[in-house]
Amino acid sequence: MNFIMIVKMAAFVFSAAAFTVGCLEFMRKGKAMYFQIITLSVGCYSLGLLFSIIMTICTGTAQTGYNSGYLGITGCGLFLLSANYGQVNGILDDGTSGFRKKRVTAAAAPLALLVLWSAGAVICGMKNYFTSFMLLLPVFPASYFCLKVLVFPDMDFAFLKSIKPCNVCMLIICAAVTVQLTGELSGSIVLEIAGISAAAVSVCLMIRAAMNGGRAWTV
Repeated sequence: MNFIMIVKMAAFVFSAAAFTVGCLEFMRKGKAMYFQIITLSVGCYSLGLLFSIIMTICTGTAQTGYNSGYLGITGCGLFLLSANYGQVNGILDDGTSGFRKKRVTAAAAPLALLVLWSAGAVICGMKNYFTSFMLLLPVFPASYFCLKVLVFPDMDFAFLKSIKPCNVCMLIICAAVTVQLTGELSGSIVLEIAGISAAAVSVCLMIRAAMNGGRAWTV
C-alpha cells in the first residue's frame, strides 16, 4: 500500500464521518435545505474517494487519467453551487447596481481558481485539459457564490451571518478539489495529496460550521 492510498483512505474516513454526522443532524424535518444540500456535497466527495480506492485495489495499480470517481468532485461542486445559488442568492442580491462592486469582487474566486488550474496543468504537463475543465466546471461558479456570500452585507438576516463560516470552508474545498484533480490528471503526487488533505479537513470543518449555523436557520 503506497502513501497516496493511505491518504485517500484517511480522507475517505474523515469525509464519510462528516457526511454521516451531517445526515444525522440535517436530514430531518425542520432543518434548512441549505445544510442538507451541503451535506450531500460531502457525500458526493466521499463516494468519489471510495470509488477511486476500490478501483485501485481491484486493479492493483494506481489509476492515471480519467475515472468515474472524479465525478464525485463534479457532484460536490454542483451541490455547493446549488446551495448558495438556489437557496441564498435571491435573498442576498436584489440585482441592483448598488452591489455591482461586490459582484465584481466575488468574480475573483473563479478567476483565481482558473489561474491555479491553468498554472498547475502547464507546470505538471497535464494532457487532459478538456476533461479536467469539464469535471471542474461546476466548481468555478460555486466558488463565485461562496465568495459572494462572504463579501455581501448580512442585511440583518441572522442566517446569512451564520453561514459565512461554512462558505469559508466551501471556498477552500473548491480550491482543494481543483488542486486535487489537477494533480491526479497530471500525475503530480504532491498536488494530489495536498488537495485531498485540504478537502478532507475542510469538509469536516464545514459540517461543524453548519451545525453551529443551523441554530440560526430553521424552517
